[in-house]
Amino acid sequence: MSETEEHELLRQTVRQFTATRVEPQAMEHDESGTFNTKLLIELGKLGLIGITVPEGDGGANLDATASVIVHEELSYSDPGFALGYLAHALLFVNNFYWAGNPSQRRKYLPKVLTGYMGNSLDRLHGLQVLDICKGDFADVLEGDLRGG
Repeated sequence: MSETEEHELLRQTVRQFTATRVEPQAMEHDESGTFNTKLLIELGKLGLIGITVPEGDGGANLDATASVIVHEELSYSDPGFALGYLAHALLFVNNFYWAGNPSQRRKYLPKVLTGYMGNSLDRLHGLQVLDICKGDFADVLEGDLRGG
């Protein structure tokens, strides 16, 4: 696999972000067993939460290689944070985008792409695959966001 110029620019950007923002907080959050949600919001501002979501829907419209690059660079410094990002950006956002309908995307995607909803959706990650298979995704998502 050869990386494109776009991939190399992404790698440089995420590597710099990791060195300046991720590395300084990694040990503190690792030792306390906490997830830095403010840092996830910063990734949202960089457009990295919706890395695989089409641009017309607020994403970066990048490919799987780009997604791997982000995870690789984040994991050099803070593997726990990288896994949290993976859970939100790919296991939730990517699957939600491709399994959700246009109405659901309009309603929820703008908020989840920011990273602000990362904590409130934690309970959903294990349920999504099962409920998508049952065709009951909307009910679970709406119930979770109401606190139910």
